[in-house]
Amino acid sequence: MKEDIKNTYNKEELENIIENGCVSCCAHSHIYYKETVDWFDKFEEEIWALVEEFAEDQEISPLEFIATLNGSETIACTHTLKNLLCWFAVEEMAREILEGAKQ
Repeated sequence: MKEDIKNTYNKEELENIIENGCVSCCAHSHIYYKETVDWFDKFEEEIWALVEEFAEDQEISPLEFIATLNGSETIACTHTLKNLLCWFAVEEMAREILEGAKQ
């Protein structure tokens, strides 16, 4: 999953994703539902593992964690849930890639 993001976005784009979030459409390959749902489906297990990791760190359930994400109030179907979790994962991968580059 991280390699996919690393191969899709350059440093400036990753910084923009972190600063503005995917909701701002700066993640050019993860804008439309078709793109985000397909990407979620491709990396579903890794994304759920990331959600579980964040939830455990906060000592809450995965669903409670999802409810804390910006945009969670718009979840109305499977597509919107996958979209939100895709954006969460893309933003987290961008952070990890840039943090790794600083070391």
